[in-house]
Amino acid sequence: MTETATENVGKILAYDEDGYEICVGDHVVHNRKLYRVQKLKHETSGDGLYRETVYLELIHLKTLRIKIVEDCDVALVE
Repeated sequence: MTETATENVGKILAYDEDGYEICVGDHVVHNRKLYRVQKLKHETSGDGLYRETVYLELIHLKTLRIKIVEDCDVALVE
């Protein structure tokens, strides 16, 4: 099951590799490139173990290419 932040506002929490909270519109670094967070996606496993993963939809600021990564793979730019 996958939810997006627009469908379930306020219930998807994402944190970067240092534990800082990430919101839509924040700027993050992934592989030494600067991105803006477009969307948060929350996914839970259906195997009964209830593992959950938060994915970020990122847009590169220069090329405007979209990339989807896990929240723990980025660093928040302050």
